This record gives sequence, structure tokens and C-alpha cells, in this order.
Amino acid sequence: MIYIIDRFVEGHQHVLANVNTIKIIDRIYPGIDKNFLSEKSHNQLVKGYLVDLEDITYSSYLNKHSRIKTGIAQIIRVFTRAFRDTYFFCKFFKSISKQNDAVVFLTHIYPISLILFQIIKKFYPKVKTIVTIHGEIEYMFFGKGLYEKIIGKAYSLSFKIKSHKLYYLFLTKVSRDILLTSKKLKESEILAIILPTLSSIALERKENFLTEPFKIGHIGSAGRRKNADFIFSVAKEFEQEILDNKIQFSLIGSLESNIITKLNHLVKNYVNDQAGIHIERNIFNNEVNDIDYSIFFYNQHDFALRSSAAFFDAINFEKPIIALSNDFFLDVFREAGDIGYICRNINELIALIRSLIDDKETGKLLYKQHRSNLIKYKESLSIKLVAEDLKSQLDKLDFKIV
Repeated sequence: MIYIIDRFVEGHQHVLANVNTIKIIDRIYPGIDKNFLSEKSHNQLVKGYLVDLEDITYSSYLNKHSRIKTGIAQIIRVFTRAFRDTYFFCKFFKSISKQNDAVVFLTHIYPISLILFQIIKKFYPKVKTIVTIHGEIEYMFFGKGLYEKIIGKAYSLSFKIKSHKLYYLFLTKVSRDILLTSKKLKESEILAIILPTLSSIALERKENFLTEPFKIGHIGSAGRRKNADFIFSVAKEFEQEILDNKIQFSLIGSLESNIITKLNHLVKNYVNDQAGIHIERNIFNNEVNDIDYSIFFYNQHDFALRSSAAFFDAINFEKPIIALSNDFFLDVFREAGDIGYICRNINELIALIRSLIDDKETGKLLYKQHRSNLIKYKESLSIKLVAEDLKSQLDKLDFKIV
């Protein structure tokens, strides 16, 4: 039996990530019974995507965590979650301890709870276990503020607790190099894939690209943590071109409160200038489909150790990328070829956009090549190929299920 467990997310969070994880596991191990356990509402959403899968059952639990995230209440929430996770895994491992073929895929766990999970796992060395590591792992290297540094320390401590037959699955390829270089883990403990969160869309491929107005869009939630506010200073450099309808900048997604004061007439948005409002899905799809380039302002190390939903949206809609130099994008461009442009700084990015406006013919030739490379890269992220990649890594670790 393969137990696929998520002890972190609820509702709509990470639904496609868990759906695709289950599909990948099912491709690698067809015909083997599987059970997916998660919070109840999340469980039902995941189940809705997997109606065609056989050999899988579903179990769920009710979320009892407080939603308060400030002050003493947050501290209580952290320790309450850790206690409940510990209690759950003590019971769980005891219940499967006599199964010779039990395998655990832990798709998400709270970082503090991971320390306690590791300790519990030491008492069950025969149970093969894979733990998926998500975005908070960046705090181990680039933590800002007390909370992020505490989470980073939690990961560092958990990696020091060694258990037999326990492996870590990271969601970017460059993660392996970072973890090995830092000596946080050994190669025999690491698995690394790019987990696609590509949704099914009725894609209308835009053939008349780079026509006026040339459209550049920032996809996904927009806030200072992604440097999305940079788009306003970039747009300011093209104020006349915007007024002349030669170029258009847009934010396609929700707005975070910390950029509301930056909003102006030069950059469009689709949530009426309001923070925390989700964009309607049909509007999101139509607007992303209509842009020529997606734009990213991530810092150098952002998303090196975690996947970016906005990046996958750009890939899914086959929108070439304009980005500031970043470890994640540099790694993707090495693998995929040029799927757009990487700029060393904002001035270089502004100069690039101006060249695309001034020299459309050259821009169109390069755009065709970028999109061709992007489509090939998108095909490489199919569930089939990602499953083959993961299976190859598991085989090298002699990870077999009887």
C-alpha cells in the first residue's frame, strides 16, 4: 500500500500539485493500492480531478487549526499543529508497522512538525518514506525576519536527524546542487523534479504577436515579495508609448495591499484596484492568453528551491518570459534554451523592451524561436516524462516496492 499524505494544506491550496503528484506516483506504480489522506475539503477537490484513476481510496480529517496568525495566537497555533501532527504520525506508523510493503509519500508537512516526524520515523526504519519539501526551504538560506529564520532553523535541524529509508523530494532541479553544495544533505537522500501544475485550458495560440499594442503582463498575485511594484517604474519609462497605444502593461491576478499605493493609469489590473480580490478565472485565462510576454522581477535567489505557480501559468499559456537574472530562471533557460530574455538589471530590461518596440521584425523572429523552445519545454513537463524522470532517480536509489 502507498500512503499519500498531506498534513498542511486545506481547501483549494496546492490542489493541482497534489493531483499531479498522485498521477506521477500512479504512473510509476500502476496497479498498487494507494490511499490519499488530507483535510476534508481539499480531499474532495483532489478526488474530483482523479475520477479516472483506479487503485486509489481517499481518507480525510477535519481542520481544527486556528486562522489567527498574529502574536501569542500564532505561537499557540504553531505548537498546536505540531502536537496534532505528532499524535497523528505516532498512530499512523504504529498502524502500518506490520505491513511489509507500506510506502509513505508525504506531500506537505509543517516545517516544525517535520522535526518531530523525523524522530518518529527513526522508530520505523523499514517504512520507505519520501517527504516533499516546499517553498519554506528557502528560509534556510535566505530567511528574513524572525519567523522565516525560525522556519529555516527548523529545516536545518530536521535534515540533521537521519532515518533509514527516508528521502527528500525537491521541486526544482537546481535544488540538488544547492543542497549538496551547502552540505545539508547527501546525494543519496535527494530526489529533484519539476512538478508541473499545468491545468487543462482551451488554448488559443496567438499568431499575430508583437502587434500594437505590444502586451506585457505580470501573471499571478502581485506584491512586493515578488517585486511586482517594479512594473510601475518600468511602465513610467514608456508613458508616451502607452498613451500612443504602442505597448500595454498589466497585472493579471490579485493585488497585495503593499502595492495599492503604486497603482496608476499606466498599468492595467482586473480587480478594480482592490487588494485581496481574486480575479475571475475566465478573465485570467483570456488576459494571459492575450499577452505577448510574461514578466518576472524575482530577486536572484527567489524560487530556486520552490516552484512558481505564475511560472507554470506562463508555460501553460506558452508565453515567453522577460525576467531579471535569477537562479531559477537561469537553470530553466539552460535546460529549455532561450524561452525569452534574462536581463541583468532593470535598466537592461527597459532597454530590451524599447528594442522590441523599435525593431519589431527582429523581435518577431526571436519570438518565434522563444515560443518554439517553450512549447518543447512544456511537453517535457508532461506527467509521463516527469514520472519517468522520478522513476529513474528512484531506481538509482534502489527504491523498490514489492
